[in-house]
Amino acid sequence: MINTSILKKVKNDKKQKYNRKTRFSNRPLTHFEYQFASKKKRDFFLIKDVLNFLKWANGLKNMVGNSKTVVYLNIQKAVPIDNLTITFLEYVCYYVVTELGFRLFVNYKFESRVAMLTSNDTLLRYLGSINPELQLYQGGFEKQYSIYMISEEIYKRAFDSKNIKLDILSHSKLNQELYTYLGNYTLLNSLQSFDLAETITELVENAIEHTKTDCYLTIYSPSNDIISKKNGKRYHAVDVSLFNVSDKHMGDDIMKKITNGDTEGDLKHVFEHVDKAYFNHSRYFNDKYDKESFGILAAMQYNVTGRFGDQNDGGTGIPKMIMSLQKSAYLDGCYLISGHKGFQLMENYLGEDSDGYIGMNSNTYIDQIPEEKTLLRLSTEFPGTAYHLSFVFEKGN
Repeated sequence: MINTSILKKVKNDKKQKYNRKTRFSNRPLTHFEYQFASKKKRDFFLIKDVLNFLKWANGLKNMVGNSKTVVYLNIQKAVPIDNLTITFLEYVCYYVVTELGFRLFVNYKFESRVAMLTSNDTLLRYLGSINPELQLYQGGFEKQYSIYMISEEIYKRAFDSKNIKLDILSHSKLNQELYTYLGNYTLLNSLQSFDLAETITELVENAIEHTKTDCYLTIYSPSNDIISKKNGKRYHAVDVSLFNVSDKHMGDDIMKKITNGDTEGDLKHVFEHVDKAYFNHSRYFNDKYDKESFGILAAMQYNVTGRFGDQNDGGTGIPKMIMSLQKSAYLDGCYLISGHKGFQLMENYLGEDSDGYIGMNSNTYIDQIPEEKTLLRLSTEFPGTAYHLSFVFEKGN
């Protein structure tokens, strides 16, 4: 069984009411129901909605205490905003079934949308009835630790932090594996496949190195063409969801290094640059952009690392590779979240300044804080770090 205990820390700060129901669809069934719904009557749900369900489930466990409780997750007509939301929901449901011991069944039907997993593509299909196949769900989720594809359109893999090596040989092996998959099962050209394989490899290794926790990856590239209603051209999509769950957030180690002055080594000049930016940015901190946001931005910089001790090598500039893919894409939707904050990774704001730093603005890192439109904020802390990288390319380019 996968260790998901970190999710126990995601709790509601308000007293939650739970209504025990004794019938389900005119049948006798004692259960607790949670509905994905909002005051604004949204027809989609987000990561924050999954986190709200997690808080609710943790509160219910504290109240009932036993493992015979039946939970009905009623998604109704709501659809996920993206595949990262689906894959994180799968993880939370695994936790609810295995760690909390609830008998969980889910009402959902995801509409067919561009680059979105369908109802049959997700492991939630094992929970889709009043008699959920809990063992199949658990087994299917754990099977991700050995490479498998649900179909030629989907690559899913979980990376075990205890058994994966972080060295040049392992880097090359994973990079080649991803490059081969992208080359064989998507319509990406060789350069796009190389950039995306390298980006994913770096993200996986960063997650494992800095948090020492497992990492979950899903790549989805539907085989059906996307035909534009405007010009009749054909397009294809590639969608990447990647997350790890940890009590450590993306910028935590960077901020500790700055605070402690632990910046010795060949890259000391890089941290002096970051430290100067922190001094300038801190004068403009607010609810949307604060120390946590700055730490994430600092962790994205080329040659900046959160490792302690003498620093002679650092990060490899992931945003630059993402921007390279964006430049060849017709459309894209990329973002990252960690803790309470995150960034929209927008092509116009991923450019480097004259010193090679990314400011998430008009290419000025030292003196100017990021553009407000790039900033993300979550009311409930995301326990770890997550990336969503989605691209639509013109077919043949």
